[in-house]
Amino acid sequence: LQLLFIGHEYRRKGLKELLFALSLVKDVDWHLSVIGRDRDEWLYRKIAKRLDLEDNVNFFGPQKEPLPFYQLADFVIIPSQYDPFANVT
Repeated sequence: LQLLFIGHEYRRKGLKELLFALSLVKDVDWHLSVIGRDRDEWLYRKIAKRLDLEDNVNFFGPQKEPLPFYQLADFVIIPSQYDPFANVT
C-alpha cells in the first residue's frame, strides 16, 4: 500500500499524528512518501526511527513536479490540524 503525505510545516499538517497512527498498523504492508519541507525535518525522521518506521517512511523534500508521487500513491493522506484550503487537494 503506497501512501502519500504532501505539505510544508509538518506540525500543522499532522505528520507526527500520522506517524503514530501508522505505527499501529501491523497487518498491512505499507510505505509512506513524505513530500515537502519543514525546518525540523530531522525531528520527524527521529520520530519515524523511534517508532521503528524508518524502512516504511521516505522523506523526499520539496518536489517541483509531484505528479509521479500522486500516480504511484494508493492514498493521499491529509491529516491537517488546520488548513483553510490545502494545495495538496
